[in-house]
Amino acid sequence: MLTIRRRGKNFHIRGTIRVGRETRIIKEHSCGTDRRDDAEAYRSKLEAEIRHEILYGSRGWTHTLTIADALLAYVKRPGGLRCYDLPASMKSTGG
Repeated sequence: MLTIRRRGKNFHIRGTIRVGRETRIIKEHSCGTDRRDDAEAYRSKLEAEIRHEILYGSRGWTHTLTIADALLAYVKRPGGLRCYDLPASMKSTGG
């Protein structure tokens, strides 16, 4: 669990995050803010990112993306599908 404490003007975070048998030690570092609610938001975001990395690895975001998701993002991009995106066998020969 990450803890927050005030050191001087700003808040600092330190602690450990444990998922299963793996434990990550987070050295004390500044949140860069003097507001407690901003420090809490930073702590929460940092903890979520580290937990996700422990669970899915450093390339975890790519492991959760499916081919269908990638295709959908490609089709929805500005401009949509182009004639050169389709295989030759699917193109009409015209007439």
